[in-house]
Amino acid sequence: MRLTSAVLVVVLVTSAGWAKDFVSPDQIVYDMVPGFGPQGGTEILEWERKSASGSGEPSVPATINAPSGLRLRWLGAAGFEISDDDTSILIDPFVSRPTAFQGLFKLDIDTEAVDKYVIEPMMREGSFNKLKAILVSHTHIDHVQDVPYILSRFPKAANRPLVAGDENLNCLLKAYTGRGNDISWVKGIDPLKSTPQKIFKFNKNSKLNPPPNQKLGIPVGTFGKFTITAFISEHGLYDDTFLTLEGGISGKAPLTGLQYKAYLNSSMTYLIEYDAGPEAAGGPKRTVRMFAADSARFLNGERVSSEVTAGGPVDILLEGIASRRKENGIPRKIDGFKPRYFIPTHYDDFFVPLDQFRTFDFEINATGSDNSRLKEFIEAFCGPDIHVPCPKLRTMKMFYYYSLQTLFM
Repeated sequence: MRLTSAVLVVVLVTSAGWAKDFVSPDQIVYDMVPGFGPQGGTEILEWERKSASGSGEPSVPATINAPSGLRLRWLGAAGFEISDDDTSILIDPFVSRPTAFQGLFKLDIDTEAVDKYVIEPMMREGSFNKLKAILVSHTHIDHVQDVPYILSRFPKAANRPLVAGDENLNCLLKAYTGRGNDISWVKGIDPLKSTPQKIFKFNKNSKLNPPPNQKLGIPVGTFGKFTITAFISEHGLYDDTFLTLEGGISGKAPLTGLQYKAYLNSSMTYLIEYDAGPEAAGGPKRTVRMFAADSARFLNGERVSSEVTAGGPVDILLEGIASRRKENGIPRKIDGFKPRYFIPTHYDDFFVPLDQFRTFDFEINATGSDNSRLKEFIEAFCGPDIHVPCPKLRTMKMFYYYSLQTLFM
């Protein structure tokens, strides 16, 4: 009975939550993180510091407030904001970050965290109302949990950004429909299932064995100066467990962490092309090309690479590096895309809530061992499996805006 009472207390405290004490992004300490500080034991790779050290590269300012022009902001895990002065796009925005234990129970979105780290910075610069698309790679909790709340901040469905993803995304938005009496932030708004959606429909065979002459890129749309194309890929296999969390999403929100499943164990990847205009008066058009992939696995790699690079090499490859021991596809991506820059992602411990994230935690220990191995990745980067010129490896601090103007304009 005593043990049952203790468990009940833990569950009640977990559900109710303590008063949040969020830190400002500039208060998160990176001193011991590989790629960020000398005590991390590797070269400093963080973009702004690397440029300031006399590398010969253009300066890449990093600021909490959004600079003008094209910019990139890492939200942690596989989340990004890509924006300019007129248009904003989110990829896998996730900052709720419940603990692994909390994930066993029904989970409410941490609306305070989403407001502080995603929405309020965009509102300060007037870019939240310019949010035109939310791209979802797959529907595991660490990629999609916060999407319904972000959409709810646009009460009218017609004003919402388009959301792109597989069929589970549609199921997730339906799970929030009809629950207005229980979830306060869905009261008085158009149903989330009415949100404009681009749903990618496929089955296992069409994913694994597409017709040989068929283009694999799926047009998502053009939003301001951004043109987005999606490709179907595979979710990574975890290093230390056979768990895949594969299947359909069903039930009513709020869901438990285990109810967020990946459709056919798939993960969408996205080519984002930005029309930067002519390089000089009367000069050729300049397109900045970014490829975002959360998973280390690469499906139909040669065909995707060939199709993507038909328009030129990739400028920035945003790549998740967690759980990469099995079927590692990163060298094939680098060989195929020939990116100028490689930015590793999804190596932060996303099981640590942001009101506890004082020191950047770069070891993902949910299964008892580090599933990130960031230092190991940096030290082995561009090893013998890479057959093209090595891209420049760069790291980003969470929630800072990095200006891309001087790199590509």
